[in-house]
Amino acid sequence: MDDQKRRRGADLEATPNERGVASAIYGLVVCSATLAAASVSGELLFVAVSVLVTVLVYWVAESYANVLARHAVRQRPLGWSGILATLGQGWPMVSASFIPLATLLLAGALGESVFIAINLSLAVATALLVGAGWSASRASGLAGWRLLVSTAVSAVFGLTMVALKNLLHA
Repeated sequence: MDDQKRRRGADLEATPNERGVASAIYGLVVCSATLAAASVSGELLFVAVSVLVTVLVYWVAESYANVLARHAVRQRPLGWSGILATLGQGWPMVSASFIPLATLLLAGALGESVFIAINLSLAVATALLVGAGWSASRASGLAGWRLLVSTAVSAVFGLTMVALKNLLHA
């Protein structure tokens, strides 16, 4: 690719698979952050709705930003099929939150306290972040200590949200 195209940002467009992986990791971080922040309410339903609404808003906002960026770079409108494709590519941001949300609701339905249900959900989200970090890092060809460091970065995202939740409840 020549320097002029690179300067114009033509190499910055993510493939659908790249965007899906990135969206899933970002969705888990947003889910975890919302679990931590909304936990102060002490209400399971409030926390669950807060997570779902927040992740949906981030998904729409991120997709909107992608549509605007593509239009700005290409200097032509995207069209409805392109907009729907962009929404679909970012959907993993929302769907990544389903397992932690299901964990939250199941723990609550089984009679666990809101505190325990949120901690379980955060643990699941952190495990999913570690798994996503490991899988994406291996798929990108990382091995050895680079693979471990890259995976650890994903773990730190989840562990930071656990720490945030515990600080909010201190």
